[in-house]
Amino acid sequence: MKTTRLLPILVLLAAASAATAQSAWVLTTDYSTFGRLRGFAPDAPWSVGADLATVPGDAVARHHDGRLYVVGRAGANVLQVYGESGALEREFSLGAGRNPQDIAFDTAGDAYVSCYDTAELLKVDVATEAVTAVYSTAPWADADGLPETAWMTAVGDMLYIAA
Repeated sequence: MKTTRLLPILVLLAAASAATAQSAWVLTTDYSTFGRLRGFAPDAPWSVGADLATVPGDAVARHHDGRLYVVGRAGANVLQVYGESGALEREFSLGAGRNPQDIAFDTAGDAYVSCYDTAELLKVDVATEAVTAVYSTAPWADADGLPETAWMTAVGDMLYIAA
């Protein structure tokens, strides 16, 4: 049996923003219907801005190269990309039934997305909004045939995936 300890619903994401006075973003989610993206200035007293975006109900986010990447998990199956100002730059499907979980970037800037409901690791070209390669994660599956890959991190040329 796999267990996961969930972090609090509030996820703080540091993201310098030249376009706004806010220097960090907050992604909230209810794990069901929708979430929100807001900016804030962390200096006391905290100054929270208006909603920058509505995101999928079960979402995670990663900051990379000046952008915020929001992975819409569960039934959303989307990737959203927000610029430094918090404006949505791209939103595209990662394919039905995959249940994407996380995104990580290698040293060349290539994006990889883990999938919970399929035995796949996706290589994604964000600029063209396309899945460019699909790698099997089946060798790491348990009795149900799925490895249920989730959190990822890239360190140098190594990609680490929780299964």
